[in-house]
Amino acid sequence: MVVTFLIYTVLIICCVYAFSAKKIFMTVFFSRSQTGILKGVGILTVLWAHSGMNYGIGGIQWIAGIGVALFLIFSGYGLTESYKKMV
Repeated sequence: MVVTFLIYTVLIICCVYAFSAKKIFMTVFFSRSQTGILKGVGILTVLWAHSGMNYGIGGIQWIAGIGVALFLIFSGYGLTESYKKMV
């Protein structure tokens, strides 16, 4: 079980690196693509922590809370910036 979870973890890290390395998102601070990637990382941490709990790995539940907080913060930031452009 632990080996399967470790393989799952490495796969997630490789996917996040592969998709975020292609994008040039350091030109504008908190650009749309940058916050989109960070929201994706937040959701992946939630999925990772929940799957770890299913595999019986303890002590990682707090990571799901951090992932939810990341997602909500960056979603709110994006909504605020969109509203500013409309007004």
